[in-house]
Amino acid sequence: MGTRSYHQVCPLAYALDIVGERWTLLMVREMAHGPRRFSDLQRSLPGMGANLLTDRLRKLEAYGLIQQRQLPPPAASTVYELTETGNLLRPVLGTLTQFGLHFMPLPPPDDDTVTPNSLVGILRFRFNAETAVPQSHRVELHLDSDVVYAIIDQGTVETGYGSIDDASLVLKGEPRVLFQLFLHEIAPETAVTNQTVTITQGDLAELEAFWNRFGSGA
Repeated sequence: MGTRSYHQVCPLAYALDIVGERWTLLMVREMAHGPRRFSDLQRSLPGMGANLLTDRLRKLEAYGLIQQRQLPPPAASTVYELTETGNLLRPVLGTLTQFGLHFMPLPPPDDDTVTPNSLVGILRFRFNAETAVPQSHRVELHLDSDVVYAIIDQGTVETGYGSIDDASLVLKGEPRVLFQLFLHEIAPETAVTNQTVTITQGDLAELEAFWNRFGSGA
């Protein structure tokens, strides 16, 4: 493929030959949450130039980790998505995310970008299944031009991009504020009182119940 190689007979070395370059795993992270348009990837990966993004997409496609698909009308746009082989990286992403939580500074540095995926990752990996209660939640989080969701059903959580049907709680706020909220750096009542988070559907009681599912024991 004309790229650098460790030239070691080792599965890990071969894997890093493919996904070990800067930005590559973050691209896979984005597509792990569902099909993404080129513009979606650009918006979620600030600092990565269009030419480099194009080159990496071609490389991942050549290795069979991603594929292009044309959406039907009215969208009629091209999206990139993980293949069956690419999906093998999902547990790797989860393990690296859990590892990274140990080193993530809190609060996040002002010059570090909080992306929609930052929030999706926190909702997925800070979820505490041990706080399982009968109540389920269907939640949308609106941040700038993006929407992410979390569906909690007993002891499981599903997260991703886009709107969902029958949302019981809809929140609107800046990505950084919502990120800190679900890290328990900000309390729900404080965020709502200060109007840094707006509840457009549901109420404070449901927000607090949902928020408690992401406790420090997660």
